[in-house]
This record gives sequence, structure tokens and C-alpha cells, in this order.
Amino acid sequence: MVHNEDDAEEIVQEVFVKLWERRQFLDPAQNISGYLFKIAKNIVYNKARHQVHELAYGKYLSENEGTGNATEEQINYEELSHLLEEAFTTMPPTRKQVFVMSRIEGLSNSEIAQRLQTSNSNIENHINKALHDIRRKLERHKMI
Repeated sequence: MVHNEDDAEEIVQEVFVKLWERRQFLDPAQNISGYLFKIAKNIVYNKARHQVHELAYGKYLSENEGTGNATEEQINYEELSHLLEEAFTTMPPTRKQVFVMSRIEGLSNSEIAQRLQTSNSNIENHINKALHDIRRKLERHKMI
């Protein structure tokens, strides 16, 4: 899927690390090869998504190189970071945990639901509410 031996080896290592981390949730009666494939597929998709973001950001930087004001950009970055931190601190603990697991750790909704022993719809609800909280905070401060 990745057409690169080094990336494939790294993905295999990540698959087995994730398998080891989730060993207590595994059902011996289930098909382990399907589970391994699903983990590998999710890792590949997450890596691809991350690469797309990196490429887009690199392109953005190269197109806007020398045209911006570094001081203004730094102030905007710090203000945005502060607003995001405020949004995180006001979130209920479970919503914050689900958002971090989804957006920072890159876990799928089903993986999060499995870890927290809840339903996928509950996880989706937490993520949607977290995004709504962040969006509302940024809108109030005219950041979006």
C-alpha cells in the first residue's frame, strides 16, 4: 500500500505495538488477521493524511515566503494557541480525552469507543461537541 519498504516496516512495527497495547480488548474467537489488517489500513491512511497536510503546509509556506510579517504571525499564533488552550480547559474531561485520542493520537472512533467501552455514536458526539466548542471560541475572538 505504501510502495516503500522502510515505511512498510515502520507500519508493521506500529501495528504490533497497537496490538500489544490493546491486547486486553482482544477476543480470541475473532479473526486476528482482519483486525491486524484494519489497524494497518488505519495507520496507512493516517500517515497519508498527515503527509497531505505537511505538503499543503509546505506549499503554503513556499508561496507566502517573504510576504508576511513574522512578528504579526507570531502574535497570531500565540493568540490562537492561547484560545485553543482555553477551549481545552473548559471542556469536560471525557470530551477532552476523546478529542485528544482522535485528533492528536490519530485513533479511529471505533478504537476510542473500544478503549473507553462506549458506543461509536457517543464518541462521534463528543468529537462534534469538542469541535463546536473550539469553533465557538474562535468565532467569539474573530479568529474564524
